[in-house]
Amino acid sequence: MRFVGAMRSHVGHIRDSNEDCAAWVACVASGAGGALLIVADGMGGHAAGEVASQLAVETVLAEYSASEAPAGQALARALEAANQRIYRDAQSNPSRRGMGTTCTAAVLLEAGVVVAHVGDSRLYRIRGGGEIERLTEDDSLVAELVRAGRVAPEAARSHPSRNVLLRSLGTEEEITVGGFREPLPVSEDDCFLVSSDGLHDLVSDDEIADAVCGQDLEIACALLIDLALVRGGHDNITVALARAEPGE
Repeated sequence: MRFVGAMRSHVGHIRDSNEDCAAWVACVASGAGGALLIVADGMGGHAAGEVASQLAVETVLAEYSASEAPAGQALARALEAANQRIYRDAQSNPSRRGMGTTCTAAVLLEAGVVVAHVGDSRLYRIRGGGEIERLTEDDSLVAELVRAGRVAPEAARSHPSRNVLLRSLGTEEEITVGGFREPLPVSEDDCFLVSSDGLHDLVSDDEIADAVCGQDLEIACALLIDLALVRGGHDNITVALARAEPGE
């Protein structure tokens, strides 16, 4: 089995800058190996959100590649290291106080996919038959209200507090990283999508599946970005896709 990928990001219609950052690495050369998808969605004034998301992606890539631990453990530790780096940078630079970022990272291996996650960026799996499954839980106030039965799922996208995060990288000295460490089995034609909320706040899960299933990944990225822009594009929009294919 091998993994092919694509990614695309757009500033959207409203924002002046893009505070999202993403990476797709088809083959991590050292450490636990595998293919790596990562999306970080920064927040903070004076371009600090852009700094936070870039620090997150750079640190996760470096720390994961250098680790000799099993993939799930190595990925979680990489996010913890990114949290520390962003927090220290914010504390030492007054213009960056309070900056933070979401971060969702997935490593794809023959043995399966492992995920490390903080915030409300998301990882989805789209099966070959078009079924879509969300593999992460949002660390947000509205998501907590939905899980508690106090807000209906269909009302979450338009809720006035939908952007209130309960956890993010860099805003606290210590962080609990979500996701799962043990590999979830992967089948051929499984497609994995990591997105910032600029996509999934505007595009439904079924629409995501329709755009991705059976589609060239570069075209799928473009279709998803365009759909979010048509819906208003009120935030930065980032998608990163990877598909499992038969090995050569």
